[in-house]
Amino acid sequence: MKRIFTTTALVTLIAGAASAQDMIGTDGVTISGNDVTIANVTASQDGYIVLHAVKDGAVVAPASIGHTAIKAGENANVTVTSDEPLTEGTSFVAMLHVEDNGNDTYDFAQGMTDADVPVVANGGPVVQTFTATPAMMDSSMDGMSMDGMMMPMIDTAGVKIDGATATFANVAADKDGYLVIHTMLDGAPVVPASIGHVAVKAGENPDVAVKIDYDFVKGEKYFAMLHEETNGNTSYDFGAGKTDVDTPAMSGGKVVGVAFDG
Repeated sequence: MKRIFTTTALVTLIAGAASAQDMIGTDGVTISGNDVTIANVTASQDGYIVLHAVKDGAVVAPASIGHTAIKAGENANVTVTSDEPLTEGTSFVAMLHVEDNGNDTYDFAQGMTDADVPVVANGGPVVQTFTATPAMMDSSMDGMSMDGMMMPMIDTAGVKIDGATATFANVAADKDGYLVIHTMLDGAPVVPASIGHVAVKAGENPDVAVKIDYDFVKGEKYFAMLHEETNGNTSYDFGAGKTDVDTPAMSGGKVVGVAFDG
């Protein structure tokens, strides 16, 4: 069961102390599917940026909806993948946690609130609250970049699962290619292996249905990734021993992909 705490109540769980260096930037936040990118995070020690849901104005903790590791010092363009779709109007909290038990794994959770605790400054945790607005989201630009090029994107909001088939409301691609489904292990996609794919065209692709090798398992995480058709044979070839063809699409230096629930 999720527990809900106000910011004041949450402080009673934690004992760390922040320096003046600890900060989560509020400018330049962007949202793409389930990914939140924060332009600047400054930390006095190694740790994590953690996303917590907000319900009835309170932070849902110790449960979290996503996290990513950061290093001591300046961290530019920190991307955190949320377990939940971040649709317009969704509020969430980005919170700075420390890595305090030396295992390089985020451990703060129900029954384990004494590990990887939130950073505290001025009597409260170092947090920023965000609400997803059209200005933050790729959809506000109708899938186009400032120079008029198509921005590759996979829309997982409201993905429909029916047995072995997942249907995505929209997939935008700047080149012909494939929407590919990968399993996940320890929070990361299992590649180059995949369990299903379907061809997509350059431009907007509505209602893209992908059939995988077996029925989706409810509650399991999967990863949808956009690949490009690179060798002109209109056949998806990326796999073990062939990772130089039909490679993942990239946008802003990152793979175009997003996690979703079965």
